[in-house]
Amino acid sequence: MVFSGEEISFERIATALERVFAEATRRKISMEEITSVIPGTMGISKEEQLLSLLEKLDAKGKIRLPSKKGQGWQRFGILPRYITLVRADEDRVSRKRKKTLARIREQSPWEPMRMAAFAHTLTTEKQLTLARAVNHYLLNRKTNPPLLPHRERALQICGNEKALDSYVHTGLFSGRITLADIDCFYCPEPLPYEVFAGNRRQSAHLPLLVVENSATYWSCAAANRADHPLGGGFFAAVVFGKGFKATKSTPIQSLDSLANIESQTGASRIDYFGDLDPAGLTIPQRINENRIKNGLSRVYPAKTLYRKLIKKNLTTGYDKSQTKFHDPQWAIGWLGRDIADNYLDVCESRRWPQEGLTADDIAAALKEGQSHSYQSKDLKI
Repeated sequence: MVFSGEEISFERIATALERVFAEATRRKISMEEITSVIPGTMGISKEEQLLSLLEKLDAKGKIRLPSKKGQGWQRFGILPRYITLVRADEDRVSRKRKKTLARIREQSPWEPMRMAAFAHTLTTEKQLTLARAVNHYLLNRKTNPPLLPHRERALQICGNEKALDSYVHTGLFSGRITLADIDCFYCPEPLPYEVFAGNRRQSAHLPLLVVENSATYWSCAAANRADHPLGGGFFAAVVFGKGFKATKSTPIQSLDSLANIESQTGASRIDYFGDLDPAGLTIPQRINENRIKNGLSRVYPAKTLYRKLIKKNLTTGYDKSQTKFHDPQWAIGWLGRDIADNYLDVCESRRWPQEGLTADDIAAALKEGQSHSYQSKDLKI
């Protein structure tokens, strides 16, 4: 579309506006978008013509101009900062929805002890749908109902077992309703583990070992059953961390999967062994951040196994870049300088999958490490 001269007709400004409105993907259109299609300098004459046209469109219900009381008008000028398109069908649906939601808020018999205090403030269909389901449960709640895992209660209340997953730590409706209010508790996904001994006394002095991948979990469990120099196990239990799932522990210590295993075995501490690459080292970093934030003890590197992994040196290239995970300072602090130096020398091009160690490798490394430990103790005596 081409206009000639500084002065353009009212009709041509109207045509330009129609084009902007037709091509708009949003209802709210900035004044910069509008003036950009009008050629030449926007002098006072053009601004007055444009404002006159916008006011007529507003009067006809085609657009909405901002309120004169707000900040929607230019501070040094006569034009609004934006206009809002009126789309009759969308507005009609929106008004109908708002009326329906208002009717639900005002007419529902809200449970008086908890729901009535805030239900009238809910504004979305999603919130009100959940609120009505919870409200129905509370109004019909039996005396002393059993405490259930949150997904079982979610299925009963909402007809969807995952409906409460987003609220297990924060509570519903910004914490106004807790899981305890609806007689349930967060049930974290359990971490598989193999205990060395059924007797807690036999394992209380031993650490847990958390490993990242399933094959290495099997091999470490097998090595833990191998002959120990003193006839015991190397670890109180071997835990399958399931990769990044071990980083998603609940802040409630009594319900944290890893804390549960630690408590049941009476383990002295938690060791961790994973892939020796940037992503693999990020997992224990996040586990520690989570645990320290929630008052739990930190995990430690299984250095004997990391040293064995480097010594065996079955490396591979990267399937995809792990640059975003690379943290040299964390690697040094976590692994110690001797292991970290070997890792940092080649980690940009090669990685050590933990599957590089077999059960025999792991058992040999643990026995060697245990023997060194006993020798060191003897020297101190």
